[in-house]
Amino acid sequence: MPQHPIAITGATGYLGGHVARKLSASGHATRLIVRDSSRAPDLAHAEVAVANYFDQDAMLAALEGTHRLFFVSGNEL
Repeated sequence: MPQHPIAITGATGYLGGHVARKLSASGHATRLIVRDSSRAPDLAHAEVAVANYFDQDAMLAALEGTHRLFFVSGNEL
């Protein structure tokens, strides 16, 4: 059975980036959900999806096929 990626928001920031690096080092498949793909870390077993918290369609597409989510809340107003 294929491994479903773990979705991680905020992967360009301190906390999300730390979690993404740890999961990658452990061999877990991840999907890094970021606002700017050029800032996404280049990690093994990781794919990048572009979305933000205000775009429901993009976020739903980014989460498609994942079964777990590490959600870092944003500080946007």
